[in-house]
Amino acid sequence: TPGGGDDPTPSTTQYVKVSSSSDLVAGDKYILVYEDGSKVFKPILSSSSSTTFSASTSNALSVTISDGTISSSELADCQITLEEGYYLYVESVSRYLYPSASGIGAEETKSDSHNSTISIDSSGIVSISRTSNNRSYYLRYSSSSSYFQSSSSSANLAIYKLVEE
Repeated sequence: TPGGGDDPTPSTTQYVKVSSSSDLVAGDKYILVYEDGSKVFKPILSSSSSTTFSASTSNALSVTISDGTISSSELADCQITLEEGYYLYVESVSRYLYPSASGIGAEETKSDSHNSTISIDSSGIVSISRTSNNRSYYLRYSSSSSYFQSSSSSANLAIYKLVEE
């Protein structure tokens, strides 16, 4: 490029709200969204060798949502790939993500104890849950803490799919 710069302007990508579990496709990329606060979950490890994702306000990015669509050039690190069996893979940190009693789990290898149950209700709320010791844990946004977390409180997120150009 002129002037020697190799840094092209990032292209804007679009994400559309998924309203039915039957529209979730293994291999596709998604982002988790708290629509009431216009926040997107950014998976950040608690430390480089951590088995949990950070529970802090840095894991919630502000976005603009317009008619069930989010357009942004800054959400690549927020993308989660859905794999067969409802495994959620975060490519940006090379970890599988799942709700647990000790927070949002982050494991390098896939195992049966790391898959989630995923469903979307009629109002578009996605329930990403996992049961441990007879108790269910959900990925959700805490409006009182201003960050995404794993909790036994009910789900309150939406899931948006990356639209391939």
